[in-house]
Amino acid sequence: MKAKITAYCAALLALLVLPFGVLAAWDKLLLGRDFPQAVPADTLSDAGRSNATACTLYNCAHIFGAPAVGDYLTDSWTTTEADSADLAQLTSFLTDLHKAGLLDAAQLRLCLNAANAGPDAAHSLTAPCGLRGYSVQLLRDEPYGYDTLQFYYLENGSPLSLRFYAADPQAFGSCTPDDAFVQTLLQVLGLDSFADWQPAAWRGRTPATGVAAYSAEAQLYLSVTELEGISFSLTSLTPQDFAALYQEQEVLP
Repeated sequence: MKAKITAYCAALLALLVLPFGVLAAWDKLLLGRDFPQAVPADTLSDAGRSNATACTLYNCAHIFGAPAVGDYLTDSWTTTEADSADLAQLTSFLTDLHKAGLLDAAQLRLCLNAANAGPDAAHSLTAPCGLRGYSVQLLRDEPYGYDTLQFYYLENGSPLSLRFYAADPQAFGSCTPDDAFVQTLLQVLGLDSFADWQPAAWRGRTPATGVAAYSAEAQLYLSVTELEGISFSLTSLTPQDFAALYQEQEVLP
């Protein structure tokens, strides 16, 4: 009888401990280090699962319900005080864009001026899955308005989104994105290894609409616009999601 009671108690204890083990594993995934392993093998290509950007964005959007899309300001994000480490990542990425010829010297100077506006004008952001961000609003007197800079990236430093809106668009100058711009940006982002990137030419495109491209292998959608500055963002889209977007936006064949 005593042996049966002992066995019963052991089984009950195992049932009580199991949820804590599951939660611990869940937390470990959300903290990002082992996160790429969460993608089922039949939902994303091997190349996609081995790429931190593609895999993490897929997991956030389609498995854990914490999508990092659009302007990235979803309920998943938490605002914190400006972190110098986030500023360093932003500065490094802006420099990479300049070295690649995607920002000229004057544009780089404006972006860096906003980036270094100081902690009173900036804040950092964090989200599950190892996502981080840095946002700045720098007030300008002439012309009166804000230079707005937003940057989002993975903990490993891989950029996800950059947006710079200039208070004086004329001072920022022209930064017209085209297919060559996209190809160079993909190299800077470390996503040029996916060979199936295809441009999406939206019907009735305006300059503000910019350009876009999609990779089914990575299940990533990249959009680049030039509205009052420069902006790009990566979004995880399944082929089915992209097909729906393709039809909705009346993409040219």
